[in-house]
Amino acid sequence: MRTSLRDVVVDSHVAAAAIASLLFFSFGDIFRALWALLAPVSQVITFLLTAVAIQGIPYFSRELDVVTRLQLEIMLSLLSSALISFASAWVLSRWAYGAGPIRSLRTCCDTLRRRNHA
Repeated sequence: MRTSLRDVVVDSHVAAAAIASLLFFSFGDIFRALWALLAPVSQVITFLLTAVAIQGIPYFSRELDVVTRLQLEIMLSLLSSALISFASAWVLSRWAYGAGPIRSLRTCCDTLRRRNHA
């Protein structure tokens, strides 16, 4: 009896657990990147409110300060990490189940519900 590595991974549900964790990390990184984006957005809102209050264009520095540059670097790092995690989940899902990650998790969940554990 010869079974392939793919069959063993699918039958043991290791692929489904890995796909779920990779998707979880991907969505978590996207959320944290959007959270880091709030600081520059608040600076833009402050600039616009100041412009309305003084009825003119307020002074602003054309260069990014250290904090804003660091926040943008963190945001780009989180977005790249999210992209890598999602791509890994997609490749693993395509290899193991032949479908996208959400569909493969749904299929695996349906097979677990139908299985008789008696």
